[in-house]
Amino acid sequence: MASLVGNLKRDNPFLRYVVNDYADAYQRHGKDVNTPAIIANGVSTKLSGSLLCERFLNNAVSLFVTLGLFGTFLGLSLSVSSLTEMISYSNTSEWLSVLDSVGGGLMMNAGAYGGELKDAVESVVIHFLPEQALYELTNENCAFGYRTSLFQKMPGCVILSAVFRLKEGDRDAIAEKMRELNTRRRDKQPLDLPSAGSAFKRPKDGYAAALIDEAGLKGYSIGGAQVSEKHAGFVVSDANAIRRRVILEARERGEVILACMHLNNPKTGNSSWLEYEGDKEAAKKAVKEILTEGTATRTKYLSWLDRCADFAGNLKDSRGNLIPVIFRPFHEHTQSWSWWGTSCATDAEFIELWRMTVKYLRDTKEVHNFLYSVSPQMDAVYSDTKGRLLYRWPGDDWVDFIGMDCYHGTNDTAFGSNLEALEALSKEKRKPCGVTEDGKESFTEVDFWSRHVLAPVGNKRISMVTMWRNKYVGNNESDKHYFSVYPGHPSEDDFRAMYNDPRSLFSRDLPDMYTLPDGYEIK
Repeated sequence: MASLVGNLKRDNPFLRYVVNDYADAYQRHGKDVNTPAIIANGVSTKLSGSLLCERFLNNAVSLFVTLGLFGTFLGLSLSVSSLTEMISYSNTSEWLSVLDSVGGGLMMNAGAYGGELKDAVESVVIHFLPEQALYELTNENCAFGYRTSLFQKMPGCVILSAVFRLKEGDRDAIAEKMRELNTRRRDKQPLDLPSAGSAFKRPKDGYAAALIDEAGLKGYSIGGAQVSEKHAGFVVSDANAIRRRVILEARERGEVILACMHLNNPKTGNSSWLEYEGDKEAAKKAVKEILTEGTATRTKYLSWLDRCADFAGNLKDSRGNLIPVIFRPFHEHTQSWSWWGTSCATDAEFIELWRMTVKYLRDTKEVHNFLYSVSPQMDAVYSDTKGRLLYRWPGDDWVDFIGMDCYHGTNDTAFGSNLEALEALSKEKRKPCGVTEDGKESFTEVDFWSRHVLAPVGNKRISMVTMWRNKYVGNNESDKHYFSVYPGHPSEDDFRAMYNDPRSLFSRDLPDMYTLPDGYEIK
């Protein structure tokens, strides 16, 4: 080891802090720490550590960043956003967006879009456990290569800190480049599911994801792990395993299951939203091509329905019975934002798409535990409320449940009017009804539940009111994407009052929802 690198420079003022911090943590956790490669690892999902010093050297900026040891940090936490706010660096924009922690990034020489961590590393300090010695390695000593480094071959190496030499650049230009790269990642990678990132090295003159896709393994899963359907280079936590678990848990509590299909665009492979499509005209052809025999889009769509049918057919409770699901194939079809919405399909095409989907699942795949629900968006007061509820109505034989998505906020007049129309249509069609989505984003009204939910619903014969999600924000407390109550919310007491109101029914109030009343049978 001594022949490879020099001993730590004891007079380096930037290293005293990290050495002392590491020594304290090492004593607290015991000297018998046995780590094969790397202990240091930031807990943030972005560049993490402590900014101890900025200094200009030869018109460049050198940052000394300590790495968290067992979650221990020194001083100020350094995130990607704070780093880019302080100064603009022209040799970081490619890899900052993919970096999960500094320690892990150094170990694998993280990179993307032509940039790598090694391009900015000046030196790294390690504790080599077999010798109980500290060493400072230069960039050349680290033996960085494509997704590799010296640290991968050094059992007992603990990365303590790193110095990055960063080039100044134009802040606006770099911010725009980072936005562009992040948009590319969002469009092409499964960032909505847990994963360890892109898991495969790129082969010479090719792409690993393309080879996996050609092998027919896109979407393949074993247990809770799945090759991503969006990017085959990622192995993600199988979303269906999570869905199955929460459905089974809800069934055992006696609750009713509501599911929304919300598919990506089968023509382009991108999300449901038209606004995020690069080629919007191509995206608008999805429905037409699904309805056309022999197209690749139709083949892909039917393969997705095959997987949906397989999931439904194996969705059984602890008694071995199929679990019924209120299923919304194409929600908010009154809107223009989706590939099945008003901008992409005519009325006739939408109705044909609905019927084709139901027929394929019900008759071809023999899925008999789905109850099909429409859910037009109903946010305002309408001159023809019934007509809007029946907009693009697929036909009485093709709909089992009448739903509506209501983002009326605090417009109680609109909510009350739409509820009255929904109740009347339910009675006319002799079909159950409910509010399939509701809520106001980041609301703070202390009386939200009693005034804006319970009062408008009153004693109307509405089977359910379902709130939209509360997104888990992690450490990002500025994320206000929530639509319901949570502990400490201003409306918490009001929610409890609604819970105790005799007009409301929650899980514990429900009768046996899975046993038919006497004298009834399903044919």
